[in-house]
Amino acid sequence: MSKREENEKKLKSKSLKLSADMEKIIELKAKEKNMNFSQFMIDCALHNENCITPEILCRLENIIELCTLHCENETVVEIIRKEADELWDFLN
Repeated sequence: MSKREENEKKLKSKSLKLSADMEKIIELKAKEKNMNFSQFMIDCALHNENCITPEILCRLENIIELCTLHCENETVVEIIRKEADELWDFLN
């Protein structure tokens, strides 16, 4: 079990008021993303301007790594790596 950094520990609790319809919509959207209510609300609040979440970035990096691991052509590997680096620069 990995330990969280001090700044990643969730020690605060907040409440909010919403209608029953809003709650249903949020719960459905959270379920679609395999998240619970709190995870979804935090994700929306922190990444609302960006549809590319940390999870998506991680998955992209995994795909890139698999491509480079299984590619035997070094030139292609260099191109993939260069494109990936430019993508990360663009997204940051």
